[in-house]
Amino acid sequence: MNAYFFPFFAVSIWAFNTIVSKLSVGVVDASAMAFYRWFFAFLVLTPFVIHGIWRELRTVRDNIGKIAILGLLRIVIYQSIIYVAVQSVPATTLAIFGGLVPILILLCSTIILRTPLTIWMLFGFVLAFCGVLYLSSKGELSNLGSLQGQTGEFLLLLSSSAYALYTVLVKKWNIQLNTWRFLYLQIGIGLIILFPFFLYQGNYQLSTDGIGLISYASIPASLLAPYFWLKGVEKIGANRSALFLNLTPLLTISLAVIILKEPIHQYLMIGAGLIIAGIACTFIGRKVS
Repeated sequence: MNAYFFPFFAVSIWAFNTIVSKLSVGVVDASAMAFYRWFFAFLVLTPFVIHGIWRELRTVRDNIGKIAILGLLRIVIYQSIIYVAVQSVPATTLAIFGGLVPILILLCSTIILRTPLTIWMLFGFVLAFCGVLYLSSKGELSNLGSLQGQTGEFLLLLSSSAYALYTVLVKKWNIQLNTWRFLYLQIGIGLIILFPFFLYQGNYQLSTDGIGLISYASIPASLLAPYFWLKGVEKIGANRSALFLNLTPLLTISLAVIILKEPIHQYLMIGAGLIIAGIACTFIGRKVS
């Protein structure tokens, strides 16, 4: 299989999972959705990877601190925050912030991997960040002063930043573990952190609709997509994989309009335009340089 198919498949699955996340509002509690999706994914993976982990126990011990950080970033901060943010923002906004991840990966690559920073990259980052501010303020920049009603958008910025950092650290540390076992350990650490919040919230019941939503989030979105993404980062690198995240806004907004019947507001179009222009400047600059 062509290596570029791996990040494409991952992004396609995640785009639809954004719609699933929005559909879960009012059906499954946010903390329950965050916990159950990884719990069932963990159960599915266990019989396939547990013996292999014992064979690689030395590598696991040597890298447990790094694996814990990656699990915190990927399983807890990135995904769990989305389930909180989705309570107050539309799927289209989720998509736009997802589209910001590529430029955040470039920024993290510059700082952590010492990727050269060009003037075009800097300009693109500033332009995209202006788009985030405009989007977060819902077109009224004066709202940023009071931060009223913008909690969801700022949580999404934190979530996107966590995932960008995760992607770059995966490449930097290059932990020599089988991809499935690597993912399994991250999920296990994430569950340990999420469990107290799940208990505190106390919403354990699941409806038939809730089980269906969690099933998609647990298998395609939690197992297949991360596997494809990690393979893509391994084979073509963090920056090239990040290019495919540019498809996220287009795919998710299209699905949101078709499935959720969400309207497209003017501030969404302007904010998305600034972000996409910033990303375009960044990658044009890389090509020119």
